[in-house]
Amino acid sequence: MRRAFVQTFAELARRDPTVMLLTGDLGYHQFEVIRDEFPRQFINAGVAEQNMVGLAAGLAKGGMKPYVYSILPFVSFRPYEQIRNDLCYHNLDVTLVACGTGFSYGAAGTTHHGLEDMAALRALPNLTIVAPTHKAETEAATRASYAHRGPFYLRITRGPAPEFARDETEFALGRGAYIQRRSAPDVSILTTGDIAANAVQAAERLERDGLRCAIVSLHTVKPIDAALIDEVLRDSRLVVTVEEHNLRGGFGSAVAEVAAQSGRSAAFRMIGVPDEFCRVNGSEAEMRCTYGLDPDGLHSAITAFLKGLPL
Repeated sequence: MRRAFVQTFAELARRDPTVMLLTGDLGYHQFEVIRDEFPRQFINAGVAEQNMVGLAAGLAKGGMKPYVYSILPFVSFRPYEQIRNDLCYHNLDVTLVACGTGFSYGAAGTTHHGLEDMAALRALPNLTIVAPTHKAETEAATRASYAHRGPFYLRITRGPAPEFARDETEFALGRGAYIQRRSAPDVSILTTGDIAANAVQAAERLERDGLRCAIVSLHTVKPIDAALIDEVLRDSRLVVTVEEHNLRGGFGSAVAEVAAQSGRSAAFRMIGVPDEFCRVNGSEAEMRCTYGLDPDGLHSAITAFLKGLPL
């Protein structure tokens, strides 16, 4: 996903000299092409994230289109006050690029895990939050951030971007899309971010079990596609959200807010990371397995949910 962002950003920078990239001393072996081709559109602000966001606010006030890049916790939590007061309060045209969603930096421990940012940032007015599920959505989301006016938070993984088919719905902020559509599904999985690849594999196993399984990408977490959520709740027996994020206040909570006001009768469950700091560290794959976010874990959890429903 990071490479997809860099390639798309370079396309934008070539045609618009106001587009700038600010990095907090990160992105090596990725940003050299930006630095070398657009030296006047690239700033390494160093390990000073609060200052970097403040600098981006000043650039935006001066008519530039800044993108601020860092590892997820360092571009969301460390400069939270500047995001709230400088960017969101003044509705400034700055895109924050958070690399390292969920357990992308699993072995680095809690300080580098990206598990609470959506909960913290969803509360900020004027901020659009996007977590693309695969490579094509990452490219589309980067272009959408350029067309958008106002604070924008782009949430991407550091690893290879998953690639899988979805329906032909054109990417649009605030509008989700079916990865897999089924009529009257036994279960509909709503997901965001690259954990969608595991949800797709889990759905394949559920279908081999004889179940009809729909999958929906809600790449825009804020504003969320309430109409599509309502449609899924109307048509499904069970609706499950899957996120690589703390279950408190994140993607599942955003869907639950819509579901609670919908009046629909579908059962609703959430899968994510429990409300705790991780007691073990490991690779992304190991951490996902530990917390039941691997395909086997998702398949088992959803199967258990279905067995627990009234006939």
